[in-house]
Amino acid sequence: MPDIRCRIAAGLALALLAAGCATSPERQAQIDNERCAARGHQPGSKAHDDCVSALVSQRDARLNARHRELVEQRAPTPFSR
Repeated sequence: MPDIRCRIAAGLALALLAAGCATSPERQAQIDNERCAARGHQPGSKAHDDCVSALVSQRDARLNARHRELVEQRAPTPFSR
């Protein structure tokens, strides 16, 4: 019985760690704004807005590519030989 409890505790710990890695949309927007400001773009300027838009587009493209990669990946067979 203790083995099952350890597995459940380990599973919960992993789930909590994974949830902690997620970035909220508000935090991501803040990070994007900070990155563009660090590149010398004044917040509120067209250059800053273009920079933020480019970061969002690049991130979306990476996420879409990763999604396509996972969808197109062949599912493992349960009884491979």
